Amino acid sequence: PMPTWPAMAISAAATAMREARQLERSRLEAAHADELRRLRSEPLGLQHEPSGVGGAVSGDLVGATRERHMAELLEADLRAEGADGAWAAHIEHAAAKLTRRDAALLAAEGAAFWERVGGPSGAASGGDSGGGGDSAMPTTVDWARRRLVDGHCEVIGAVLRSGIDSSHLVGLFLSGNQIGDEGVGALMDATAFGALPNLQRLFLDNNRFGDLGAADLADALVARRLAALTFLDLNRNMIADKGMCALAKAVAAGALERLSTLYLNKNAIGDAGALGWVQASTPHGHIALPLLSKLYLGENCIGEVGLAALRRAQADGTMPALTVLQLDGNTTNAVRWARLE
Repeated sequence: PMPTWPAMAISAAATAMREARQLERSRLEAAHADELRRLRSEPLGLQHEPSGVGGAVSGDLVGATRERHMAELLEADLRAEGADGAWAAHIEHAAAKLTRRDAALLAAEGAAFWERVGGPSGAASGGDSGGGGDSAMPTTVDWARRRLVDGHCEVIGAVLRSGIDSSHLVGLFLSGNQIGDEGVGALMDATAFGALPNLQRLFLDNNRFGDLGAADLADALVARRLAALTFLDLNRNMIADKGMCALAKAVAAGALERLSTLYLNKNAIGDAGALGWVQASTPHGHIALPLLSKLYLGENCIGEVGLAALRRAQADGTMPALTVLQLDGNTTNAVRWARLE
């Protein structure tokens, strides 16, 4: 199947451009304020004023500068408004194209996918079968251990975007498959177009993705596309320090304030990832993980430095709700990895 990233890229680029414009406006306002401060502090002779009318001309000069600043800000706002309109048109076009692509993909591969996962609703609770309207929609979909690979995740993305109303889903089980980085990317792409807005429990354990997949997940979290998430299972994958630091950025952004349980056992996380997580937990003195009560990081590659930082974070209230911190099996793995290096 064709990847969904071109449509996603437009949406992501629009967001990035909007943030860049906001930064540009802030810099312009700061430059204006600095210019006014300099004008007020400069001796009159340095303001190139005619003799005899220094005070009046100084006031006129400040007033004229303010008017120029207002004109520059208005021009920047008009440019931003025009750019936003152009991006909105691009996004609308991309979404329409993606809807057509989803329909074609489901027509070509939907039947085989449903046969693999066990029917239109998979193994679900909270409803009967899919396709019967809102009252029949499941609240939990269990597609664990279905031998799903990255290509199937493209179909799942189409299902979540176009095949079902995924706003009812609070639990998604994809444990024990063969999902790699591209598969996680496809799943997260679906969230950019409204899929899984109320998802609370996500199981991606026992798969095959690493840092790139973790980074895609982190991007979705930062964009608040999984804002309701309370439980996340990433056990037994190949996430290392880069992936852990990407997740840490989501923490620092306040994107995991509702998270209560995180499983990251049996990955490849080391000291850098552990330290990044701890540092992100209190950005600017703010508690970023107020509800996290269970953190599982056993059998990774965290050394004494990272382990000490995590234990301090539990003791000093950096993660104030943390009652379970599982770190067993790290020092042995860290020594083993050090020898291999």
